[in-house]
Amino acid sequence: MSQPGAQASHAGRRCAFCLSRKAGICAPLPSTDLEVMLGRSSEDRAFPPGALVYRQGSMPSASFTVHDGWLALAVLTPNGERAIVDFALPGDFIGFHGESEVPFNHSAECLTPVRACVLPTVQMRHAVAERPELALRLAQLAACAELRAQDHLVNVGARHAPERIAHLLLALFLRVNGRPPSRAGESIGFPLRLSDIGEATALTAVHASRVLKRLRLDGIVALRNRRLTVLDPARLVAAAGLEEPTEVYAPPRRIA
Repeated sequence: MSQPGAQASHAGRRCAFCLSRKAGICAPLPSTDLEVMLGRSSEDRAFPPGALVYRQGSMPSASFTVHDGWLALAVLTPNGERAIVDFALPGDFIGFHGESEVPFNHSAECLTPVRACVLPTVQMRHAVAERPELALRLAQLAACAELRAQDHLVNVGARHAPERIAHLLLALFLRVNGRPPSRAGESIGFPLRLSDIGEATALTAVHASRVLKRLRLDGIVALRNRRLTVLDPARLVAAAGLEEPTEVYAPPRRIA
């Protein structure tokens, strides 16, 4: 049986060297405070592709800081339709619920192998009550998620299919790189399937495939071997129906 002191020391080392800290919920706290307030109660956990980190309709019991991998935050409707309302990427904080007695209205599904720091909700609530800067960071992340949700709503409700998909590709590039593409040939890892792209843009997979083919033939973007390559950054912005790439909402990856 391991000693509590050894567990705390291990957690402190893990928090001190965490690459997700600057982008996530823990950014305001120094490593020593993390060990005391959060590190001792958290654990790193691995999830395989297709696993549900949490399920729609379940009660919140833990929150998650994504270290590696991509997740789809998806809603399953009563008639069996699935809509992806957001994606969680490395550094993102998911699963913290404002009301402990209200179930999740979406599921978090792993699109790739995922590694995350798992923290019991009760411990997170205690830490937020104790440290105002942590509460402020939580409010900031919640505001970012709300703005991203508004951006998504406009995308699926007010744009034509080519604009929706170009907008999605540009937004994900921004979130991964922290900046828009600036030169031809820049690429990012891109694990989304056609069905994922369709469910994130309210299109069928067949329609999404046609749009992506047209974007490739037009020399704008290319998807190959799970990578997205931007062939013409300016035309990608124009294809998304925008004048500037900054019109796509992408929250800052690091705390100011």
